[in-house]
Amino acid sequence: MSGETHPDTATSLNNLAGLYNALGNYAEAEPLLRQALAMRRTALGEQHPDVATSLNNLAALYESMGDSTRAEQFYQQALTIRRTALGEIHPDVAQSLNNLALLYAATHRETEAFALLQQLSAIHAGMIGQVFAIGSERQRLEYLTTLQGALDIFLSLVSNIFVIPRK
Repeated sequence: MSGETHPDTATSLNNLAGLYNALGNYAEAEPLLRQALAMRRTALGEQHPDVATSLNNLAALYESMGDSTRAEQFYQQALTIRRTALGEIHPDVAQSLNNLALLYAATHRETEAFALLQQLSAIHAGMIGQVFAIGSERQRLEYLTTLQGALDIFLSLVSNIFVIPRK
């Protein structure tokens, strides 16, 4: 593989696109993300976890742009690839579930978000022992931050679903 088609080049494109996305420059980010996705598909195959990462990044861009329909399609594709390539209980699958749950919550699809968070919870229940048994202090803190974010979403959804409105 040469430099122009190497997966590391796709990673660099993804990183640059992430910067453009963070700056709100979506018109610059989208073609870079699409190019990175095409490069990864060619170099690594359709079912590679790095292809799922590119799909996830495109989904995040579309979510930032307010296009929840396209964001959902790309998040779903990323989740499917990650489940196939990495198995049901993997941190990247957890990330995909979390991203899709956030999208569902933002689009008032609380029941669907809640179901995904239940799956996410099962993954975290299996991972927490490993993180605290073999992870560094920094890894433990990062993991706790991730759990805090998932808990915040969960509690918000529970309050939206189960709280009876006041009259």
